[in-house]
Amino acid sequence: MGFRHATYACAPLAAIVIIANSLAPPNIEIITTFSKALNAMVLIIGGYILQKALIGTSLYELTRARRGIEKTS
Repeated sequence: MGFRHATYACAPLAAIVIIANSLAPPNIEIITTFSKALNAMVLIIGGYILQKALIGTSLYELTRARRGIEKTS
């Protein structure tokens, strides 16, 4: 159960990364124009897909841990 404190930080940090990628003009230009295809793919995969997976798994683990605590109480 010691990992829960770190898990609480994962979802907000991932959301900050998504927002920052969406607001940074150089990132938007690379993603929309695909001028540098490899960089665009890295930004899309790392900045959006993996961050959403991190948010989803963090929330899943926290709700699973909470259900486990409620069952034992």
